[in-house]
Amino acid sequence: MNQNPNQKKPPQQAQKPVATQQKPTTAVTVHQTAIQKLHDPKMIESIKAVLPPGMEVNRYIAIAAAEIKSANLQKVQDVNSILLSIFHAAKLGLSLNPHMAEAYLVPFNVKQSDGSYKFIAQFIPGYQGLCKLVRQAENNGIYVKDIKGYCVFAEDQFEYYVDGQNGMQVSYKPNLTEKPTKRIAAFSMAIFSDGYVSYHVVPGYKVEEIREKALKKTRGYGPWKDNETEMWTKTPIRHHTKFLPKSERLAMAVSQDEIFDGKPLSAEIPEELMGTGLIDEAEYTDIVEAANAEEGDRSTKPDTDEPKPINAGATKLDEKKTASGNTVKPVEDKKPAAAPVKTEKNDPTPAEKKPQTPEQTEFISRLADIAISKGLEKEIDSICFSEFNYQSEEMPKILWGEVIKHFSSM
Repeated sequence: MNQNPNQKKPPQQAQKPVATQQKPTTAVTVHQTAIQKLHDPKMIESIKAVLPPGMEVNRYIAIAAAEIKSANLQKVQDVNSILLSIFHAAKLGLSLNPHMAEAYLVPFNVKQSDGSYKFIAQFIPGYQGLCKLVRQAENNGIYVKDIKGYCVFAEDQFEYYVDGQNGMQVSYKPNLTEKPTKRIAAFSMAIFSDGYVSYHVVPGYKVEEIREKALKKTRGYGPWKDNETEMWTKTPIRHHTKFLPKSERLAMAVSQDEIFDGKPLSAEIPEELMGTGLIDEAEYTDIVEAANAEEGDRSTKPDTDEPKPINAGATKLDEKKTASGNTVKPVEDKKPAAAPVKTEKNDPTPAEKKPQTPEQTEFISRLADIAISKGLEKEIDSICFSEFNYQSEEMPKILWGEVIKHFSSM
């Protein structure tokens, strides 16, 4: 009689642990799986094979594992994108330690083919990462000793002009007595090994356009939300790289960062990870293709936002001064700027714009042909603004010859 109850109790007690083990298994599947695959010998060997000399693989794996556990990646629902992002950062030799500001794993909320949304991870180079890769590049023995980015506020003293012999020249004095209000521009300065100094200026409205595109892609997450000033200083450096010594690593980093400019996500799997079984290639390809399809649909829809004023925050230019090469002061109004303005009376609607003359049409066509032949068609406006302080379609006739000559020599 006493033995029968004792025989029934063990099965009842054994059922409780089984029930309690179910919840943790589903709650941490993605991140535990990512960490487990990260420590797989095949993954370790793949990362070790691409890390530059001086970077120790075990330390890199440890830092990457800590990043997987960080609050930043808790939203991510795809193991493949986490591993690929870590591998891409390793291949460029950029640390994932957030204090180094060399590389970030950014969550992107992308639409899937069934209409649902999923967070995936994407590797994005940081400000210090781009600077590091620029300094490592070399062209015929010439390299960049140092490169820095600067964010210009409305209260700062900032002017730039184009010198026929020395190119763009910048004078910048930050205001340290007043609290900064609005960012109006960003520029980078590169010092070459032979002493030459190169500048690149990006007007504020261009940076704002990039920021808005990036926040749409990340659905409000990522470095443009958490580290906006750093992203402002990184933007001119990325644009500047087109005119600096290049390397494969730098080109890969710039290409990845251009995702914020609207470039599609890449579904390419590195050769080193092909056939390892660590990446579900079909699954990841489906995710990326669906995300890019949604991006394409959105880009074809009419923009409901009203156009922003061209050259927001800048004063009107004296064409005679510009043509003679004297100093151009794009920002002279020291009053605190208001919130970004979406419409201005002086920003003509398409119906109010004057039709192009045959001469202007010929100039724009010739300029576009030269830019396309040099792979700079997307940078026409930004280069014209930074080098001549004008948008290409608003270039005064007196500067047409200089612009064609400038683009032809690039």
